[in-house]
Amino acid sequence: MKQIAVANACYFNIGARLYRYTDNSTYGELAEKTWDLVWRLGYISKDYDVYDGAHLPDCTGINKAQFSYNAAMLLQGCAYMYNVVCTPIFLSLFVCASTLR
Repeated sequence: MKQIAVANACYFNIGARLYRYTDNSTYGELAEKTWDLVWRLGYISKDYDVYDGAHLPDCTGINKAQFSYNAAMLLQGCAYMYNVVCTPIFLSLFVCASTLR
């Protein structure tokens, strides 16, 4: 069994969008926690490669397959988060979009 990145990317994306449109900070907090989790698990590399997931139960053994929808969901969520909070951390992925593979 594995945890797939797209599930986390979708959760981040919907949280960011809801935060943007409702201004409910709970959605923003959940989106930020999800963003931190994705980075901590290594689903995004230091070169901004977005990987497909990891094996459960401890999320080790990153599956380094790359699919554009994973990167796209994270990228859109970053745009929404940056639109609301203007935090450079969300701009970093957006600016580096040309490096996403």
